[in-house]
Amino acid sequence: MYLPTVSRPRLKPLARMLMLLSALPLTALGADQEGTTAQPVQVIPLLLPSVTYVLAQNNAQEPPARKPAVEDRPAADPPAPTAAVPDQQAETVTAPAVAPAFPAPATPHAPPTLLAAVSPDKPAADPPAAPVAAGVSDAPVAPPVAGGKMSGALSTPEPSITAALETPPGERLELKAEEQLSPNLSGADEVPIFIQGLKISGQTGVQTTVEGDAELRKRGSLMKADTIIYYPVPDEMLATGEVRALKDGDLFTGSELRLKMDAQTGYFLDVHYLLAGEKARGEALRMDFLGQNAYHAENATYTTCGPGNDDWFLKVDKMNLDFGRDVGEAEGAKVVFLGREIMALPSLSFSLNDKRKSGFLAPSFGSSVQSGQELTIPYYWNIAPNRDATLTERYMSKRGLQSSASFRYMGDGYKGQISGEVLPDDNQTHTTRSGFSILHTQTLAPGLTANLNVNKVSDNTYFTDLSAKLALTAQTYLTREGSLSYAANGYNLTFRAQAFQTLQDPLAPVAVPYFRLPELSFSTLRYDVKGFDIGLDADYTRFSNATQVMGNRSYVAPSISYPFVRPGYYITPKISFSSTHYNLENLAAWQTDVALPANAREGIVRNLPIASVDSGMTFERPAEYFGKSYTQTLEPRLYYLRVPYRDQSNIPIFDTGAADFNFSQIFSENIYSGYDRIADANQLTAAVSTRLLSTDSGAERLRVSIGQRYYFTTQRVTLPGENARVDKASDYLAAISGDIVPKVRFDSALEYDPNMKQIQRVTHGVRWSPEPGNTVSAAYRYQRDLLEEVDFASQWRVTPRWYGVGRYNYSLRDGHLAEALAGFEYDGDCWVGRVVLQKYALATQRSSTSIFFQIELNGLSRLGSNPLDVLKRNIPGYTKLYENQTAQPRTFNNYE
Repeated sequence: MYLPTVSRPRLKPLARMLMLLSALPLTALGADQEGTTAQPVQVIPLLLPSVTYVLAQNNAQEPPARKPAVEDRPAADPPAPTAAVPDQQAETVTAPAVAPAFPAPATPHAPPTLLAAVSPDKPAADPPAAPVAAGVSDAPVAPPVAGGKMSGALSTPEPSITAALETPPGERLELKAEEQLSPNLSGADEVPIFIQGLKISGQTGVQTTVEGDAELRKRGSLMKADTIIYYPVPDEMLATGEVRALKDGDLFTGSELRLKMDAQTGYFLDVHYLLAGEKARGEALRMDFLGQNAYHAENATYTTCGPGNDDWFLKVDKMNLDFGRDVGEAEGAKVVFLGREIMALPSLSFSLNDKRKSGFLAPSFGSSVQSGQELTIPYYWNIAPNRDATLTERYMSKRGLQSSASFRYMGDGYKGQISGEVLPDDNQTHTTRSGFSILHTQTLAPGLTANLNVNKVSDNTYFTDLSAKLALTAQTYLTREGSLSYAANGYNLTFRAQAFQTLQDPLAPVAVPYFRLPELSFSTLRYDVKGFDIGLDADYTRFSNATQVMGNRSYVAPSISYPFVRPGYYITPKISFSSTHYNLENLAAWQTDVALPANAREGIVRNLPIASVDSGMTFERPAEYFGKSYTQTLEPRLYYLRVPYRDQSNIPIFDTGAADFNFSQIFSENIYSGYDRIADANQLTAAVSTRLLSTDSGAERLRVSIGQRYYFTTQRVTLPGENARVDKASDYLAAISGDIVPKVRFDSALEYDPNMKQIQRVTHGVRWSPEPGNTVSAAYRYQRDLLEEVDFASQWRVTPRWYGVGRYNYSLRDGHLAEALAGFEYDGDCWVGRVVLQKYALATQRSSTSIFFQIELNGLSRLGSNPLDVLKRNIPGYTKLYENQTAQPRTFNNYE
């Protein structure tokens, strides 16, 4: 059968030609007097070179039920199928080279009807004289051109034509003009099958055999083979020879394919598969199709490496790939890496898209000075979509066996995590060591939120001895806190209870902080109330400490401001009143040289009015630097603050300290954090900033700021042990940050003392990241009499596959290494190897060294100890090697 290409402009003449044919006499198919035997339709055949044939499939009995997949092999030489036609002699066709695996039914079929659509290339006035008998096979009507292909479309007839054929004799056949020969049909069972090949033979409604460069195409699938046999009634096909199948973008090649087209069930022998959507491939002695996106393979391999790359693969006896559930399961699995079997597992379950699933995670190996050689075996339990748990056994050669569990949960308005771990008998300390933590957040009602954060460990050196994470080993205070907060309509109310566990280092002891048992705070700020902004801050806290003075503190501070905002400038005057009341206990523990007032037990009251004026202007102009256009701003700002002096030396320090001196703090009302000290002030802060804004995007490319505070009176309110300020001006603050140079980000801050003519503090940092995987950063940090260090970090591609990683943080003041990290990564396309060595200071005269070795098999698992958290924390701009690989779009999923 040959399907000519009919261009769109010829459709209307073709419709007119079909309407002319409708006037020719036809004998409609009807029933005899008994209604048992169908009579053939006598049509006028037009055997022209450009004719489109559509085989109308009659209702036929389906073949016998299929046998199990293991018995789906075709018989060696079954007899060629034939179809008997009542009252007529059936035409026999030559048996195909490969016998059909689906035997033709023994029950005779109703004779098919051959409908001919005339091409407008030939006139309808000269038809051949010989009629075509109904019920013939769909063997070629005219011999094919030598060396050419034949093609055709198998589909169900249009409902309108079927109805017309069933009308009583004598009635005129009505045609309906359509924009195409066969309109698109919606049902899955109405999707046409297209075939082509060097030779097409068979019997209509029973089977169609295509031999030589055979192709079969149905929406979503394309099959190519030496021979293809299609059985329309069960919608099944058998392909043999060099079989090549494309199914929804996945490619399969093998020696024999049997497939039920709609159900997508069948088998493939000696198959090589490429699952493009999942970037996986492999081969199998036999692969069974279990429906849409589900496969079962035997004696198979699986890998995410590209074609031609077998750096790693799974070698399995049996394997199920279910992309509906995104789960892979294997029996008798062996992990082969670089030609060597590195792991054998009786059963294996893995995620096909990094989704959560239950099962053992890959074990990790490591080593540290404090714990010795380590082996960690975690088990992940995917309890529910919003519940999971991780159970871990960790063996440390110097310590013993530690068991831990972590449970995560979330629901409608709540989430949290509960973790715990225990080391029953530490080989070094001969004690039981344990730790646990609870973190929970819940929305009880609109605007009402509850939080719980509880942490505890068994001893002071728990983290330094047993943890390989610097963030944990540096912990001094473990928080234990519960809170209840309500926020709505500009109001915020919080109730909190807070305590701490203090981890003491004998060589560097720290003070035990006060507990808040409890604290109640309230704040509100209403904007534009007849032009005014009205605010209120209030706080009540009971401070508890067994070895120090205790007491209750009440604080309230209403405020009112009136902003004048105009184009290019603003002025905001503000007045507030701070009132604080103390009731103290355990006064005998208060170490102070100040004589307490007689009414200290009854209460200490401090009232302070505070006035300020904040103002600023903004100027803009176009500018051009380095060949690029910018909008440059100039933004001066003045801030005046007046706070009268009140003697506060008889007030204990519960939670107050000196705030950091920076650009944010110099525009605040108090140089201290907390409410126990409010500094007297008669001062003016002046600052100016300039920014470069990209003309194209408006993004800020550069910011430069400089500022200073001027004092009109000397300082009188201080913290215990603090020297009062006597200078008339503060240190200069200067800062510059931006990325005006492509791929380069720099940040610099400076605090300069003009009176002593020396730098008090400086921080310089620059980072160059030309592309993902390549980043270099350098930093210098200095604070007089406290800190001086240099810090270098990098991740850099040394060769197309090798990357170096490292960090060097050295304390110039103390003359020793603060933290160092060195290692390398290898990008194997489908796997990544990492070796990282880390050393860091724990406390005075103590340090820890750890080594990480990891192999990450992309799409399967990670083997070894995981250094990713360490690399991300130590190297600014660090990038996982395969995270930036973007999937290439597949334009042609079902065609080659």
